[in-house]
Amino acid sequence: MSFPNAATAIELDAARWRAVLTTARDAIIAIDPEGIVTIFNRAAEEIFGFLAEDVLGRNVSMLMPSPYREEHDGYLRAYRETGQARAIGRIREVQGRRKSGEVFPIELSVSEARVGDEVLYTAVVRDVSERARLQLNLDSRLRQQQAVSELGVVAAREDVPVLLQEVARVVAETLDVELCGVQELLPVRAELILRAGIGWSTGTVGTALVPASEDSLAGYTLSAGEPVVIYDLAREPRMRDPQLLERHGVVSVSSVVLRCAGRAWGVLGAYARRPRRFDGDDVNFLQSVANLVGAAISRRKIEEELAVERDYAEGLVDTAHAIVLVLDATTRIVRFNRYTAELTGYSEDQVAGQSWIDKFVPPREQERVRARIGDAMRGDRLRGIVYPILTKDAREIEIEWYDAPYRDPSGGFVGLLAVGHDVTSRREAERELLRLRQLSQQRQRMADVGALTTKIVHDLANPLAALSMVSQGILKRIDRSPDEPAANSRPQAERLVSTVKRLDALLGEFKDFVREQRLALQDIEVGAFLGSLEQLWRDEAESRNAALEIRSPSQPLSIRADPEKLHRVFDNLVKNALEAIDSESGRVEIEVEPRCDSSVRISVRDTGPGIPAGLDIFALFETTKADGTGLGLPICREIVLAHGGAITHDRNDPHGAVFHVDLPLRGPSLA
Repeated sequence: MSFPNAATAIELDAARWRAVLTTARDAIIAIDPEGIVTIFNRAAEEIFGFLAEDVLGRNVSMLMPSPYREEHDGYLRAYRETGQARAIGRIREVQGRRKSGEVFPIELSVSEARVGDEVLYTAVVRDVSERARLQLNLDSRLRQQQAVSELGVVAAREDVPVLLQEVARVVAETLDVELCGVQELLPVRAELILRAGIGWSTGTVGTALVPASEDSLAGYTLSAGEPVVIYDLAREPRMRDPQLLERHGVVSVSSVVLRCAGRAWGVLGAYARRPRRFDGDDVNFLQSVANLVGAAISRRKIEEELAVERDYAEGLVDTAHAIVLVLDATTRIVRFNRYTAELTGYSEDQVAGQSWIDKFVPPREQERVRARIGDAMRGDRLRGIVYPILTKDAREIEIEWYDAPYRDPSGGFVGLLAVGHDVTSRREAERELLRLRQLSQQRQRMADVGALTTKIVHDLANPLAALSMVSQGILKRIDRSPDEPAANSRPQAERLVSTVKRLDALLGEFKDFVREQRLALQDIEVGAFLGSLEQLWRDEAESRNAALEIRSPSQPLSIRADPEKLHRVFDNLVKNALEAIDSESGRVEIEVEPRCDSSVRISVRDTGPGIPAGLDIFALFETTKADGTGLGLPICREIVLAHGGAITHDRNDPHGAVFHVDLPLRGPSLA
């Protein structure tokens, strides 16, 4: 057996030490008593971002942030003089500094080695940034959970205004943002008001209004129906008018919809004046708080409605989220609450003493409502009666009423206490469901009629074709021998050919009517579509001395539809409009009007004689033309219905007719 000599042993030890330095996953840094780096391994390079050649021979304080950098040399001197160690032999968590300047947490273990008179300090450094981040996230989640619990206690004890202000304070502190706000969607105006908040300028909370449209962040959040997170508001293309936020220096945003009883009540938002990335946990926390607030408001609403029931006998009841009004024995208004004022647009003093029925009930409903109220005045408590009321801007809102007789405490007044809830959205949804069911049934009936008609048309087509050939043959024979006696029958033969052609055209249109409307949907730019329509009919309009004018939207507007079938609809409407004009000053106007319900209305107006009263212009074979088939408009209606839209007509003042075609922007819902 051979043994290595001393030189070989030293080389082996050095090789082992180099291997340890190279393969170690932790940074190994050695310094001399003056703090000069003598060892800086590969892991240290990866952690700190410096190459060994950048660090070796330099003071180790270059790897430290303030105040460690300034204190380190003094610490080494004190240790040499006193022998009292602060770091040697212990594991500490301190901070390091990367080459980029980033300060990050490290776990530090320092040992001391002496060889004769030489002293070497060796530090093992571990990057614990990820562990610190996880701990920070855990602490943040715990704070958020605790905040939700605390707000739950507040929600159970306090009224809604106090709760909203406490929500703004707690959210701002928990998410470490400068501003927080709770915005309520006003029931009448298309705006949101800042009900509560933290960090806003004086006078802003309680007065600031923003549009409920997508121009504002709150409006966009309502429209999206889901959380919105923005890192840099100044570069956000979705926000067209974030003036309120810009005035307050907001840079980063997270906002969520606050729902009450399943409906959007408002928006809860957290706003930072510095770049701030809101992660999924932050958004979930914000939504949890919004859900808690929505539940509290719903609970308060139920409590208020129950209070109304309890206070029927006591008289005047005011509640925040229900219509409450008092009528005298002649149905004149004695009093109504703030919510009623907001919903109708009238203040109480504007309508006090006026007839509720004459002022607010549509004429078509007045007789029924008067009878119902009469029953309630006689002592019947009426529940679940639905009738519409008119707002100041002539909109109709459907209200479900709970009416009961009322006598004031002195016993000298007899009238009616009425409590109502807005059920417009619910009734619209019910009507839409009924419409879709009827449409489905209609399509099934039309499919059956189509099958039957196809057979009838097929059976008629062959003899009609034969009759056409015979009549054409008679005309050709007359043309070859005009002197034959049969030539006297030419007028009758021409009428026969004309009648056959008309019947053939009628059968073709009837087949188009009963055939299922199969749509080839694609995105259509409305302005370009109407431009092609104008180009097609310009010459015809000029030949009739009629003006053809198209008013397209200034902004690009796209709809999803079948362009060929849509052309057929508007070709028919424009053709009918031009044919109806019989004066040199006639006009045909096509106007586009985007609607607030994600649809567009395209109207075709003419200055002709209009449509006779009592004529159902969309019924089969109904027409105002002597040579019309009465199938053009019914086919147009089937095409529009297949697109999920509607077509109606009205009188065009001072004379003429107007056809309105309403189409959903995103195409038919049943396609």
